[in-house]
Amino acid sequence: MENVENISEVDGSRGNGKTPIIIPLYKPVYETTVVDLIGTAPMLVAHALQWDTGKAYWERQPPEISEKKVKRPNPAQLALLKALTAKYGAELGVAPYDKILGLDEFQEALLRGHWLPDLSPAFPVSGFQAALAAGAASYGGKNQGMSAKKLRAICLIGDGQNPVLARIFTPIEIDYDMGQNSGMVKSPRQIVRLRFPVGWTTRLINRYNPALIQCGKVVQAHAWAGDFGVGQWRPSSPHGGNHGTFRLYNPSEAPQEKQKGKRKKNSG
Repeated sequence: MENVENISEVDGSRGNGKTPIIIPLYKPVYETTVVDLIGTAPMLVAHALQWDTGKAYWERQPPEISEKKVKRPNPAQLALLKALTAKYGAELGVAPYDKILGLDEFQEALLRGHWLPDLSPAFPVSGFQAALAAGAASYGGKNQGMSAKKLRAICLIGDGQNPVLARIFTPIEIDYDMGQNSGMVKSPRQIVRLRFPVGWTTRLINRYNPALIQCGKVVQAHAWAGDFGVGQWRPSSPHGGNHGTFRLYNPSEAPQEKQKGKRKKNSG
């Protein structure tokens, strides 16, 4: 299960300091398995932006911005917003950015998403990693050789364009919900977020050491993780929720279901 790699190294403490010493280094052998997932509930996506720090952020802004709470993107965010608006604006009803007015709720929702270099939607693999740990802890994984410590040894790899992000295969939507502002008044407000509808799919590459955990258990861990979900308002979030759940998925499922339907139609 291990490879031996010889490294030539100089030990300055012997002789003239130029005598090479061969040190055998034991390098673990890793294996990979691909897991496809499909959403059984919508996923809500909204990561933090700079003004979410609250008072500390607004105190650093000029009075004309801080008094009216005008949200202005930094140069990198503005470039991303322009590209996203060009691609998704007509579909989602997002207007071009106005520097005077600042970001509106729809433009802000776009910036709160996770995007690959080709502007496809994505989600951090770290979210799926957290779901793995939550599932193992809740379903007694420690007693079945799937402790949270062993699951942390699994390296989740997302998309080839950015391995820390998992590509989400689905059309994006805008989600509208009502929430409450924090503070004494707690007045209601509309929350606008990105949403991936039921049926969203993704693919994760799992890189693991078979000496620590077996392939079947890696797959089982993802099956458990699906009950705890990813994104906002997932079941494992501090306030609970029913979004972001998923299950194992075979990409050939849909074609098979369509073929079954055709057979029934032909037999009828």
